[in-house]
Amino acid sequence: MTRHPEQAKDEVFVGNTSSTRGIPLHLRELTTIRMGEVAYDIHGLELSPDYMRPLFVHDSEAEQYEAVQLQRRRTS
Repeated sequence: MTRHPEQAKDEVFVGNTSSTRGIPLHLRELTTIRMGEVAYDIHGLELSPDYMRPLFVHDSEAEQYEAVQLQRRRTS
């Protein structure tokens, strides 16, 4: 798997998020989550930062991120 250019060695790229909404509310409990500057589509083309930005989480919270996302899917 290709690493995101902004991804630190101890981070996981978890996907892109809307630039206007920022970090989703259900993920704000994660203390290491951060938004990057440039998101890419599935073909590797840059997306406008006005539209999407990448999300990263530190390795130490990767399992917690997955648990939050799984719980959200179960309740929606």
